[in-house]
Amino acid sequence: MTTAHDPLSARFADCRTPTDADDAYKALFDELGITDPNSGNPDYMMLSEMHRQTLERISSDNPMVTPKEDDGRVRGRTLRNWAARQGIPLRAKGRVPVEVENLYRAEQGLDLLPVQSPPASLSDAGVDSATIRIWAKGQDIPCGSRGRVHTDVIRAYIDANGSANGPDEQGVQPTD
Repeated sequence: MTTAHDPLSARFADCRTPTDADDAYKALFDELGITDPNSGNPDYMMLSEMHRQTLERISSDNPMVTPKEDDGRVRGRTLRNWAARQGIPLRAKGRVPVEVENLYRAEQGLDLLPVQSPPASLSDAGVDSATIRIWAKGQDIPCGSRGRVHTDVIRAYIDANGSANGPDEQGVQPTD
């Protein structure tokens, strides 16, 4: 029965992937002759702890940039581990904000993702919906006579006229 954890940590030290850690765990499980993990066997407890620590080390100490195939984003777990080390609070679940991912990407020397501006609203335009509807009709932009004004129409109005709330994105004060 093994009592020191040095031989165990030495076996896990060479692990570079979760598969390596799992293979080392299974091999040591058999070598130590653990038959019932629920028996409170100290070897099992130590082996499990070393396996957990190894998986944690692999996911956080060695930043593995593994983009998803669909949109080139970095894995959420990688970002959450990095953010925790940086003291950046994140929700336990859900999508990591693109701003946080860009902080990580900048530190790792990766290309930054584009940050989309929030959708335009009537308060951004600084006018009421009737004014935008009249303008849209004059520009031959489809816009319903009732209901919500689509954000694309509002954005087009702001782009053409600026905002009545102050300077537009280029710093130009709108004129009347």
